[in-house]
Amino acid sequence: MTKHKIIENYLPDEIFNKLEFILFESKHFPWYFQAGININHSEQLNSKDKTWYMTHKIYDDMNAQSHYFNEFKVILNELDVKALIGALRSTVKKL
Repeated sequence: MTKHKIIENYLPDEIFNKLEFILFESKHFPWYFQAGININHSEQLNSKDKTWYMTHKIYDDMNAQSHYFNEFKVILNELDVKALIGALRSTVKKL
């Protein structure tokens, strides 16, 4: 199993700030509602479990799936990625 390594301040500030704005402050970045997280969470909105999440597919099926792919491509270049299977941005919320 690959051991993960955390590198503090890996991205230059200019790139980090731009991505941070796109993901957290921009009113134009689309998020898509997903009612169930996995088989243990009901997709029924009247269920007691109100856990849900939002996603934004960036890359899948060997193609860019987002108009924002080029904004994230800088991370792939910085990491020297040779092949990409998929990339997804998500956030989880429990009521």
